[in-house]
Amino acid sequence: KVQSASTVVYLMGSIHLATQDLYPLAESVTKAFEESSVLGVEANVLDVDEAMIQGLVVEKAVYTDGRSLKDEISPELLELARVRLQELGLPFEAFLVYKPWFVAMQLAALKLGQLGFAAQYGIDMHFLKQAKGKKEVLELEGIRSQIELLSSFDAQEQELFLLYTVKNLDHYQQILDKLIAAWKAGDTAPI
Repeated sequence: KVQSASTVVYLMGSIHLATQDLYPLAESVTKAFEESSVLGVEANVLDVDEAMIQGLVVEKAVYTDGRSLKDEISPELLELARVRLQELGLPFEAFLVYKPWFVAMQLAALKLGQLGFAAQYGIDMHFLKQAKGKKEVLELEGIRSQIELLSSFDAQEQELFLLYTVKNLDHYQQILDKLIAAWKAGDTAPI
């Protein structure tokens, strides 16, 4: 809670993909939402222009100059990505047209889905649904901004992002269990 003479603001970290057992939320969180007239979120996922997002993904995530993933990352990382994609039941060849940052995001999202995490249980989705038609919603970044940020990573950053992702997929359950437990407890100490 941040307060001035005229305004009260509640700040909370969001969990975009969660499981149903995240709920019910703590009474203090529910009360803060009820007392607020405005909801600020990173991206208003209830108000998304799907065609715009698909166009932006093609523009920012797909190689259009004849290159492919094979040309941009090390052979070792390419093999790790191939194994991970196949473990998740995805055709490796179909992902060769995508840049490393996008492959990393897809791997992470698919692994989270496999673990039962879904956007429908995310904190932002929870509050956006409750705010619809009742509270003003402010979008702080938007999906366009997030895609543009990720696509702005240079080649080395993209490769490292993909490497980190493929090496940590097996630890997602442990990492998320700790993260969500800390979130529920309001523990801000690093995990």
